[in-house]
Amino acid sequence: MLAPAPVPSPDSLVAVVSSEGKLLAFPVGEVPEMPRGKGNKLYDIPSKKAAARAELMTAVAVVPPKASLVLWSGEQRKVLEWRDLQDYVGERAQRGAVLRRGWPRNIDRLETLLPPPSG
Repeated sequence: MLAPAPVPSPDSLVAVVSSEGKLLAFPVGEVPEMPRGKGNKLYDIPSKKAAARAELMTAVAVVPPKASLVLWSGEQRKVLEWRDLQDYVGERAQRGAVLRRGWPRNIDRLETLLPPPSG
């Protein structure tokens, strides 16, 4: 079970990463509100892999427009800018795309990096 995440903007994206190093981003509006205790499928893991726990969803984050997504693998950190995140946009409950070559495959957490305030 995941903790609730604040949604700073209706234009935000939900970013989900799997243990196979695949990333999926989709509009936050695609996540329906469910009655208490009901789950939502955010990322598609084939039944056989899920049953064997061969692939897992390892992290999720909500990313507002112009923010960046920080991918963590242990102490190693990679930053994915908002414009680059667009390469991973799909529909909720799809498989996602493999992270770029040279990026770690074992992402264990995601973090949103907000842009500095303008003014």
